[in-house]
Amino acid sequence: MTKRPVLISGIPRSGSTWLGNVLSKAPNAVYIHEPDNEKANAQAFFLKDGLHRYPYLRSNDNNSLYYKLWSSVLTDNIVHLKELSEIFRQPLPINPFNLEREIGKKSGFIHKDFFVQTSDRNKNNTVKTMGLPPFNSINSKTVPIVKSVHNMLSLQWLDNNFSTRIVIIVRHPASVISSYLKLKMPDSLRNIFYQDYLMEDYLFPFKEHLASANSHISQMSMQIGAFYYVLEKQIKNHPNWILVKHEDLCENPNGRFKEIYENLNLNWTNDVSNYIGQLNKKGNGYKINRIAKDQIFKYKNELSSNVIKEIQKYYTIFNNHLYQEF
Repeated sequence: MTKRPVLISGIPRSGSTWLGNVLSKAPNAVYIHEPDNEKANAQAFFLKDGLHRYPYLRSNDNNSLYYKLWSSVLTDNIVHLKELSEIFRQPLPINPFNLEREIGKKSGFIHKDFFVQTSDRNKNNTVKTMGLPPFNSINSKTVPIVKSVHNMLSLQWLDNNFSTRIVIIVRHPASVISSYLKLKMPDSLRNIFYQDYLMEDYLFPFKEHLASANSHISQMSMQIGAFYYVLEKQIKNHPNWILVKHEDLCENPNGRFKEIYENLNLNWTNDVSNYIGQLNKKGNGYKINRIAKDQIFKYKNELSSNVIKEIQKYYTIFNNHLYQEF
């Protein structure tokens, strides 16, 4: 039996990989990267059949395939992860264009730009990452640190079905969108409003506003606003969930990370502190090294004032408490 897992959730480009890697430096911790990402885990491609890229599930919903996906990393089934990874480790003959098309179909929106912007190198990377990494040292002392950028709308369901410690990281919407634009990420716009139960339970009051969002900036802003709106509603009923702001980590990495370690009963060591220091250097793209304090207001130098105003206009439709200042 492994230790109770830590489940990290956040929308893409919110700092979840940084958080996951730092937490995984705790003794006996092992980092598991996005098991529910169809583009990084072949198992997810099959077990999320019929589910949105960002699936919304009610607490008592019954979805045996999605349960099987998460039970492989959030229960004692994790001991079989090595065997499972050997099955899926080899590159699979899944065309990345077909993969993106299938993901798009489930959201009612296919990113045609993906087919133009995806370089040959990225196409190959997409195929090569279709597998789980091997885990050779999972045992009774192992603390799984599981990270996802696609499960925020499923957190209540996950909390109801698994014994896990949930940590949610959020980041300023303008910073997130600035990163989306640089990386040309299809996940920046996945039409989460395509999910009927999500609209019925949370987002129906904003339905009329959706029609007014007719640019990529406005649509991305509303998607982030909706994510945070649902999060704020749900977290009121889950005081055990830990909420982390990316900006707080950037302002005081060692101090804030140490608080998170204490909240999760993870052992803080000099190796953890040294690792945080090693990451505090220039980086770009999907690398996790960054000059931390430079990230807080970086978007103000990367986005025009008009773009920032547009983000603010559509994000604030939801009246979220998170990030009222732009």
